[in-house]
Amino acid sequence: MRRKFGLVENATINDDIITQFFEGAVNMEKKLALALSLVLASVVFLHEPVSAQKRAGKAGNKSAEIKAKIEAKKAEMQQKWKEKAQQNKTNAAANSEAARQKWLEKKQQNSQGSEGMKEKLQQWKEKKAAQNNGETPSWKERQSGDNAEKLQKWKEKWGEGNAEKLQQMKEKWAQMREQNPQFKALSEKLSALKEAKNSGDKAAWQQKMQEFRQQYQKMDPESKKSMQQQMPEFAKKFEAMQQKPQQIQGNTTVTGPRGGQSTYSGSAVRQGNTIQQQGTATGPGGKQAQHTATTVRDGNTTNTTGLWTGPEGKTLDVKGSTTRTGNTLNTDKTWTNESGKQTTLDRETVKQGNTSATTSTWSNSAGHSATVVTSTEKTGNKVNTDVTVSTSGGQTHHSTGVTSLDKSGSSSTWATDSGKQYQHEVNRNKDGDSLTRDATWTGDNDKTLETSSEWIFDLLDE
Repeated sequence: MRRKFGLVENATINDDIITQFFEGAVNMEKKLALALSLVLASVVFLHEPVSAQKRAGKAGNKSAEIKAKIEAKKAEMQQKWKEKAQQNKTNAAANSEAARQKWLEKKQQNSQGSEGMKEKLQQWKEKKAAQNNGETPSWKERQSGDNAEKLQKWKEKWGEGNAEKLQQMKEKWAQMREQNPQFKALSEKLSALKEAKNSGDKAAWQQKMQEFRQQYQKMDPESKKSMQQQMPEFAKKFEAMQQKPQQIQGNTTVTGPRGGQSTYSGSAVRQGNTIQQQGTATGPGGKQAQHTATTVRDGNTTNTTGLWTGPEGKTLDVKGSTTRTGNTLNTDKTWTNESGKQTTLDRETVKQGNTSATTSTWSNSAGHSATVVTSTEKTGNKVNTDVTVSTSGGQTHHSTGVTSLDKSGSSSTWATDSGKQYQHEVNRNKDGDSLTRDATWTGDNDKTLETSSEWIFDLLDE
């Protein structure tokens, strides 16, 4: 912001101008006029002494008035200052009293807080004493004995961080059961459901699941809300268990190079982490076998138990498990017939980006075995596959394939080192809850495990 300063001009007589005026080349008339004006001025000053005295008197009176006003103003300011000082003193006293009162209140609060801390300390001492007397589980107890063993299993199964979290959830759920009878009743139904699951009795599992759902539905809204707030993981899981089972129908047809067909028709029902499967397989020769299987996912491990039953009542028992560890999948599977003969599969798959490597070892009770090494690389919608089969008899077979993928299925071309070629076409279709899959092999008339399901029936007949 610009400021405007007043310009003060000093009216002074320039001696140089006067000197030039009297000493310069000026005519006598001007000199005479100047002299006359000076004389006139002196006469005026000499003849008016009274006027001058009057003016001096007036000036003195004026000065006295100004001085009186200054003194009055000064007295007024002093009075105001005294009043202000008194007001400040009064305010200071009031503020001091207010501060003192506030301090007393704070002191009282601290005293009450101290009493509360004493009470909490006493409660902690009593809890500690109860732990020492064995009335409640201490941290050391949780880390020892059966609890320590269970915690270690959880660490191996779920990872150390998740195991600790599960332990905390377990302890929290125990507290909630004691505080709310509805939680306790629900926990009892959950324990019964677990026993039915471990028994392998499908009918018992379904019955206990129904009882658990009914118990959960009977809970009042306040209890459900409390569970959502305190144990959101439990609430989410329990809500999922209330959902209707997911069911799907499926049909698969495999046509071999010589035109023989193998079909499988069945259904799968998913409930939480469990899939119940049943169906019928029909081989190229018309033989049939009934199939049932239960697959349960437990953390990073999937366990499968199944049974094939032939037309004459002969059975083939199937057990298997797959475990994921990082980017590695390990599968162990065993087929056992009534006579005790077995075929086993031990497979490991390692995935890295768009590539994977799989080593599968097949063996049977007769001592025969075959190792299949498969590597794949996916680029866009194409998959390049390299397969090498080595048998215990010293034979080696090698083939390569190129597969094109799309939403409706896949198309593959395979070539062996012996010069044989195969084409494999797969068509998939989904209509609501129904899935169909048709696979057709064309090429040289060699049967393999991939081109026919007849091997299932061979195992049944052994």
